[in-house]
Amino acid sequence: MRMEKDNGEILNTSLKAIKYSIEGKYTKAFAFYILVKGAFSNGVIYNYRSRKKELAFMAEISERSVYKYIDILIKNNLAYEHHGNLCMKSVRVLKRELSDCRKCKLVITPKDNLHTIECKLYAKLFEYHAKKMAYEEQVMNVDADKCDSAGKQYDPVLSCRSVAKLFNRSVNKARDIINTLNRMAIIRTIKSKPQKVMSNAYGFDPEYTANTYRYYFLIGNDLYCQRGSTHILLQFNVCYPKLSYKQVYKQLAQKNFYF
Repeated sequence: MRMEKDNGEILNTSLKAIKYSIEGKYTKAFAFYILVKGAFSNGVIYNYRSRKKELAFMAEISERSVYKYIDILIKNNLAYEHHGNLCMKSVRVLKRELSDCRKCKLVITPKDNLHTIECKLYAKLFEYHAKKMAYEEQVMNVDADKCDSAGKQYDPVLSCRSVAKLFNRSVNKARDIINTLNRMAIIRTIKSKPQKVMSNAYGFDPEYTANTYRYYFLIGNDLYCQRGSTHILLQFNVCYPKLSYKQVYKQLAQKNFYF
């Protein structure tokens, strides 16, 4: 299903399919799937073997890459061949097979290519992870008796190491993706400065703590703390959720507190 927007088309897709493509490291092929779904209204490429030059020109890739991505899509059950035609599975069928009932939309503009669409796929996973972080932090606020943040904008704090783990990529690749998302004005990253936390820390073993999004390191005998970067989500509406009474009660009950 497609909907029109002033600056492009809004395409429905599956968040689970995006997650699996990132875990399986075939995001380029899934970006090709998105591109074809946007270019062909019924998702069918008739006589696709004789149209490899057309597909390569449309995706701005080589003909060899076209066949490579098609093989990956067929292998991962995202497309199938029928009487010489390549049929991309509909999003409805895809979500039903993956038991994915969540709404997930991508805005595709005429200027988008495989690389920018691939980065938008990473951005959707980043948005989903930010919502999980906002919920977990709001649950922690229940313990601290601070529940007045509901509805406020949430800006996740993540280091390059945490982003690399989320994207299942190397730190350098994750840094490149974050830089591209900044250039596309999808997010705005604010880097933090290292802070000195201890002097004469000789013998201290610096340890990266994922739960606090901090990285500790030594310069000489001084211990420094590097917080993760703050990522302001410019195109996503991620806020602290409003917890229901049942959710609050469950959290307090786990801490052996009863009304």
